[in-house]
Amino acid sequence: MAKVLISFLGTGIFKDASKRTYCTAKYSFNSTTLESSFVSKVLYDSLGIDKMILIGSTHSMWEEVYRVFADEGQRAPFDEAKWVDIYTACDANTNASELAIPHPEAIEEAIGGGSHVVLVKYGIDADEIKQNSEIILGLESLLNENDELYVDITHSFRSLPLYVMNLLVYLRNVSPKNITIAGIYYGMLEARREFNNIAPIVELSDILNVNDWISGAYSFMQFGNAYKIASLIPAQYKSVSDTLREFSDIENLNHLVALYDQYKKLKTLANENQNWPRIMQMIIPQVVGRYTKTIEPKTSANHKTSDFQFNIAKWQLGRYNFLAAITALVEAIVTRCCELVAMDYTDNLESLAKNKLFRDATKDYLTGVCYNKIGTIDILRDWAVLWQSIALIRNRLVHALEIEDAPEQIIEKLRNAIKKYNKLIMKDGKLEYNYAEAYIWINNRYEELQNNRQ
Repeated sequence: MAKVLISFLGTGIFKDASKRTYCTAKYSFNSTTLESSFVSKVLYDSLGIDKMILIGSTHSMWEEVYRVFADEGQRAPFDEAKWVDIYTACDANTNASELAIPHPEAIEEAIGGGSHVVLVKYGIDADEIKQNSEIILGLESLLNENDELYVDITHSFRSLPLYVMNLLVYLRNVSPKNITIAGIYYGMLEARREFNNIAPIVELSDILNVNDWISGAYSFMQFGNAYKIASLIPAQYKSVSDTLREFSDIENLNHLVALYDQYKKLKTLANENQNWPRIMQMIIPQVVGRYTKTIEPKTSANHKTSDFQFNIAKWQLGRYNFLAAITALVEAIVTRCCELVAMDYTDNLESLAKNKLFRDATKDYLTGVCYNKIGTIDILRDWAVLWQSIALIRNRLVHALEIEDAPEQIIEKLRNAIKKYNKLIMKDGKLEYNYAEAYIWINNRYEELQNNRQ
């Protein structure tokens, strides 16, 4: 593990317009004041940096880097002839020059610790922007596992820090090297007049925290996982993070009964944000509100449970969680049938539709309908055929059985089944059916199952 500083190098502010000589400046950092040509030198010394990755164009002040680090660091002897070579070449270089400067190894040796000189273009067109982006993303190869990374964005073109932000996001979210982003710094040279000609070095790591929140929001909206957001919530809002973690646990289990309770909790949570930090106010109500509106039951009170489960199926399909979508759809069909046959015979329809034995009895009825062993109403036959076709796929997937259909065919069947469900809802809503015969059969079977259990 090493402390690594990524910094940028510009052309500087010259004491004399005819000479390429950096002005020194006083910087305040960690309650001390230091004077140097570069913020990177202040950070290098103050933070105990092991090696530096210095990024600049071929026209940047590489000769000044060589002079300052060779003179002050005593890591390598200063060679005036090499300094002249670097000075002459860099002074003449333009954006059209090849990405090469004299004696890069001498500059790296002067900085010490296995440091690296990295050359980039100005980034004035799409090709140069793409080239710079690839160069800076490639800096990951210069980092080792568990390195502690610091970034200085003070010097050079203002566009270059945008490239390195992509690298930092990659390192935090994708790279397997477990690299810690320990600090992002900016030397505020433009603020010197207000601070006795001393430029404060400010820490900007909170920028990445905002990015983490955005990443967490995407994870919630795309996958229903609120773990990332929950991990970012300050400790004083523990009840909020606990609610989000519990929801994610249950959502990932596809626990449909418990998920309905979580839906109600999330609806309440989205409205309890007045005293939250602004970033929480901006993220949590938006993503939670979008989720709850998507899965909210919108049909009559008799079908709010099946409607919720069906909405979960559609939501899971939209997240490409196909098995979860299939499971939710299978259960939504059974729930819908429970509600249809029992809604005129009970005052507690929601509880009965969630009762395992009553659901088992309903499944037995649907199975009998499919095999023409039980007389039935047309609408229930349609539901039975739909249920059996999707339940067969679900059972084969869950029990690791062979399926003749290719994956894309299974997914297409799922999409078609959801369309069929919608059509049956519309058909059922336009006509009135007498479910007495079906209810009597199911209720008798339900009582038989209860007796067998005893």
